[in-house]
Amino acid sequence: SMTLTLSGLATFSDLSGTALAGWSWSPVNDFTLSAQLGAYLGADNREYTVGFNPTTYALSGNQLFGILTATIAF
Repeated sequence: SMTLTLSGLATFSDLSGTALAGWSWSPVNDFTLSAQLGAYLGADNREYTVGFNPTTYALSGNQLFGILTATIAF
């Protein structure tokens, strides 16, 4: 089975948010591959648009991010 997921989360008081698009696929029973792509939306220095980069110790603005997973159920 294959699933497409679209979701979002927003704070209306400061007009920022995050949006996610995800895809998952189960080629066989008890095994799932999935990928998600997300983006932070809004002006800089809002609740969802302030990020911290631990390698440079710097605050960063709007960002894209990805998540890849493989799940095996026992």
